Amino acid sequence: MYLQIADSDVVVLSLAAACLAAAIVMELLRIVLPDIYEWIADYAAIKVEITRTRNLTVRTLEGNRRQAVLRERRNAERFRLKSKLSRTEMTLAALESDRVEVLHELGEAALGSQLFIARVSHRRFADASHKDFDSAPCIWRYGNVVRIWASQERAARSMLQSAFPAAKGYSVGEMTQVQVAAKPMVRPAAASSAPEARAEAGYGR
Repeated sequence: MYLQIADSDVVVLSLAAACLAAAIVMELLRIVLPDIYEWIADYAAIKVEITRTRNLTVRTLEGNRRQAVLRERRNAERFRLKSKLSRTEMTLAALESDRVEVLHELGEAALGSQLFIARVSHRRFADASHKDFDSAPCIWRYGNVVRIWASQERAARSMLQSAFPAAKGYSVGEMTQVQVAAKPMVRPAAASSAPEARAEAGYGR
């Protein structure tokens, strides 16, 4: 038994197969096209977001670079000002230490007394006063000179050691005697003297 297909039947079958394939393709396109459109829209949005993020990142990096440069300049200026302030403070401290002296007086200037001078210092008090003004008397930041009025050098040394004992950390320099000019004595004039004599004696002021 032989099956014979006419040419017309082949054409009909071919057209039917083509229509079926076209229907399948159209159905697939109907299902897939929305997803394709959505993918295209998402890609465009993602591309825009990437461009925006890239631009924002570039601007942020540029701003950070400018801030870093400005910060470096400010730090350099702050360091320069601090160095200048430190040098100024050191200069002022040196000038103050050289120009300022604290004078201590021992004894009383009486008839027959001699004047002796000695320098005294206290290392621990000086170091503490440089670090904190409240920790020690600030007078020890400067030079300290002691004037001693005594009848003789031995008595002057005794007074000096008693006032500034080495056991308490005081360091006493070499003591020297100072020649003090004698004050002129004015004799009072007699009661019967003339007014001119009383004026010369100091009464007619």
